[in-house]
Amino acid sequence: MVVAAPPTMPETSIRPGSSPGADRVTVSKIAKTSCCFKRLAAPPPGSDSERSQPRARSILSRTRGFGFVVARHVDTPRTGWPRPIVGFLELRQGPLLNLRVSSFQHAFKRTLSLRCVATMRMMTKVYRILAAALALAGISGFAQEPLAVLDGEPILEQDLAVSPEERKLHQQIYELRVKALTSEIAQRLLENEAKSKGVTVRELISSEVSPKVGSPTNKEITDFYNGRKDDIGKPLKEVRQEIAEVLRRGKAQRHLQDLVDRLQDAAEVEVFMDPPRLPVNLENVRVRGPKNAPVTIVEFSDFQCPYCRRVQPVLAELNEQYKDRVRWAFKDLPLTDIHPEAMRAAQVARCAGEQGKFWEFRGKLFEKELFTDAMYTEIASELKLKAEPLMNCADSGKYEQPVRREAQEARNLGLDGTPAFLVNGILLTGARPIDFYQRVIDRELKLADRANP
Repeated sequence: MVVAAPPTMPETSIRPGSSPGADRVTVSKIAKTSCCFKRLAAPPPGSDSERSQPRARSILSRTRGFGFVVARHVDTPRTGWPRPIVGFLELRQGPLLNLRVSSFQHAFKRTLSLRCVATMRMMTKVYRILAAALALAGISGFAQEPLAVLDGEPILEQDLAVSPEERKLHQQIYELRVKALTSEIAQRLLENEAKSKGVTVRELISSEVSPKVGSPTNKEITDFYNGRKDDIGKPLKEVRQEIAEVLRRGKAQRHLQDLVDRLQDAAEVEVFMDPPRLPVNLENVRVRGPKNAPVTIVEFSDFQCPYCRRVQPVLAELNEQYKDRVRWAFKDLPLTDIHPEAMRAAQVARCAGEQGKFWEFRGKLFEKELFTDAMYTEIASELKLKAEPLMNCADSGKYEQPVRREAQEARNLGLDGTPAFLVNGILLTGARPIDFYQRVIDRELKLADRANP
């Protein structure tokens, strides 16, 4: 079985001055950005959350990923040795509203506010794996076994009312586990290959990867800059060297991944971790593709989001590649605080659906950057829609509440950025290269083929 690449969390797209450190935007950060995120409000002055930030930042500066956290409940007497709790620190970019440690010693997986006593960084592979194993020992959310049985009826994980914060935490834990496992598999593959050739891993990479990297061309540098000019905010001549370095690192990483993929294809690798799957309502949703397709992909998107627009060619290629093996569904997640026209665009697209052209209208909207009623009328003309009924429908506001309900559903699932995709319930975020989605789709198709030989 092919190991899926870790679904990394994209960095937020932040305008300079909107949060601490935002004025230190670098080219490498911009290169990693792949999502539009809703802006988070800062805590009120003088609040407990605000007062907790200095300590939280102190711990954040010493903590990477996960580790052992020795903590004491807030309501626990100070006398006596504190009860150790193994868990994960929830670390976020920007201001930390609170320091929260999630304890998994309890079956109900309650999120507790704790007074941190000590934090120890896990520096070696052994300790990292041990920390993950201990922290995840009490999690039942990844299993499909019943949590309880009432009068013969099982109660499953998906039956529980889980908060968005818990869903995010489950996703983050899974991503940490996959990232650690993928890294360990890659390291062992490289070590085994180096041993078979009588060289070190460094020497193997130098011979197999370094010669293929080379220097980026002027066109590659210019294309990179032009695609991110507004975000970079500096003349090309001032950032040329930094862009070249970013492109070199990207090429080196891709060639190294190609090497690992080749070694992995020749080895016997089987992975047994199943990702968390988010429950999504598919009633009254815009769908295309056969109902019995083994894979359903639900897209939560915002018509004004540049990353949603950027990923559309990839989605079109996936649709062409998998044909009737994938069913596509579309849900609205307009981020109205940063995209003020997204709500109306979502409503106009639904109105186009009344004339049987939702998907065509949707595709045209993602080609646009400026959203006006004149533009909607222009698209209607191109698609041979009746413009007057279309705009009357949009002006009526009949679809405002349905759009808001889907946006609320997304927030309940812990989604706060676009684009976001659920592949049979598995969350993938951001505008990514096509292989990022192919790996997950192929895995789901293999599982379906095994279940229905």
